[in-house]
Amino acid sequence: MISQNGRIGGPDSGGKDYSQLSLDVTVFDPATINTLEPEYVQDLPGNETRMIQNASGIHYTLVNGRIAVDHGKATGACSGAILRPTVRPN
Repeated sequence: MISQNGRIGGPDSGGKDYSQLSLDVTVFDPATINTLEPEYVQDLPGNETRMIQNASGIHYTLVNGRIAVDHGKATGACSGAILRPTVRPN
């Protein structure tokens, strides 16, 4: 949406083209957002346990412009990238 507005406005309107940037957005209701009780799930290799804590009041999470989570349910969209640590030279 941002890049479309920038292209429509053109260079004279101060519009900027952000189409090459990555953008993640979480859409939530500030009146109802809250954390839920932590819970333990066994979904790791070897049936290992981990703790998760979900939230209420979050409607959507968009990753690179695609809906990744819709009202708490994963959509299967895989538009992000795994970030790996890099070694910085001294």
